[in-house]
Amino acid sequence: CSEDCKGLCPVCGENLNEHPDHVCVIEKDIDPRFQDLLKLKEMLGNQ
Repeated sequence: CSEDCKGLCPVCGENLNEHPDHVCVIEKDIDPRFQDLLKLKEMLGNQ
């Protein structure tokens, strides 16, 4: 890995270097305590 490596999606394992705009749609496995953070991320990403 290099310093500019974006790594892998922690949910599905997608390579973020090859797909930098990747947004994981697998929400059923997300801890329910983080749902509000996911909503905030989506809101901020649309600005």
